[in-house]
Amino acid sequence: MKGGAGKYNPTAGGKPALNAPMASPKSGRKKAEGEEEEQTMKLPTIHMNGTGVQDLLDANEAAWRALRLAMDAMRQAAPNGRDYYPQEAGAIEVAIDEHQARLHAMHGIARELQEMGEYLATEQEKRTRRPSALAREKWVEQARAAVREARGE
Repeated sequence: MKGGAGKYNPTAGGKPALNAPMASPKSGRKKAEGEEEEQTMKLPTIHMNGTGVQDLLDANEAAWRALRLAMDAMRQAAPNGRDYYPQEAGAIEVAIDEHQARLHAMHGIARELQEMGEYLATEQEKRTRRPSALAREKWVEQARAAVREARGE
């Protein structure tokens, strides 16, 4: 996010936030040959006839927290070799691979929820800051850039 705007942290009250790297929003660039297609998601437009940004943030946070609880429960339900040894050779490896795939899918959803939360937090910040404060911040940054340029930095 540009300018350090409202970093979304759904767990500001305790546990650390998800540390997985975030998918970037739509870049608009075409994929190179052999490159995987970038995953993007449709983000809501915040407007006066739609759901309020705080309501969207609250719902997103609730979904994120519930998913984190589900992920913790999934980790507790990991396959145990003693439950698979009576089966064919390699059964535990198949069960572990399947379990890991489920956890990976859940991590993907958690990353999307965090991306959505960061977007919503930025949108909320845009609406709560006065335009004059935004203009002043832009002017200060331009002035600092001019000073750096004058110093040859």
